[in-house]
Amino acid sequence: MVDLAKGSSEMVLLTGNQQIHQRTVEGILYQQPPAAQREQLPQGKSWLKVDVKKLLRQTGSSSQYEDPTSSFGYMKGISDKDVKKVGTETVDGTATTHYKVSVDVTQLAKDNAQQAKQLRAQLGDRLPLDVWLDGQGRVRQEKVEVRPRTGQQGNSGARAAVTTTLKFSDFGTDVKVTAPPAKDTVDITDKAAKAAQQAQQGQQGATQS
Repeated sequence: MVDLAKGSSEMVLLTGNQQIHQRTVEGILYQQPPAAQREQLPQGKSWLKVDVKKLLRQTGSSSQYEDPTSSFGYMKGISDKDVKKVGTETVDGTATTHYKVSVDVTQLAKDNAQQAKQLRAQLGDRLPLDVWLDGQGRVRQEKVEVRPRTGQQGNSGARAAVTTTLKFSDFGTDVKVTAPPAKDTVDITDKAAKAAQQAQQGQQGATQS
């Protein structure tokens, strides 16, 4: 469920055969790890809490903790030359037109020079994006493939690509997303910021060497 007006969402992320429940409420992201991983959390806690805006201010990047609605901003600033029509396809029973889009990475952070520089170092100049639009111009499916550059953080091997596919339906449905009870959450914003900063330092060292 996604409320684009408020930026709130609730979804289930699939990683292999495991599920991660995720909610975003008023700029705060909550993730509930798979049951086996919850043992690593403090006793009585079952949800991770990340202030995405605070993390972005501290590091210039939200790392893996990102508001899922932000992907809609990927298509801002693109022009006709960035879009290629693939053809017509059916997505979950709905007729759609499939487009391939090449997104200028700097457009993803045009108001944040630090983040723009970091994104280019991680991803290169362009980000490939596939979108499927229905007859009313609504996004029915979006697929983003993030393929990090090789040799980051002192590692000479290629890093695994990550493909994220979002599907959309039931437009106009009322959406109400609530935060998990505070007693069940643990705030890891500062921990995530520290990890991201260390990763950035590693990337800079690898680039300089």
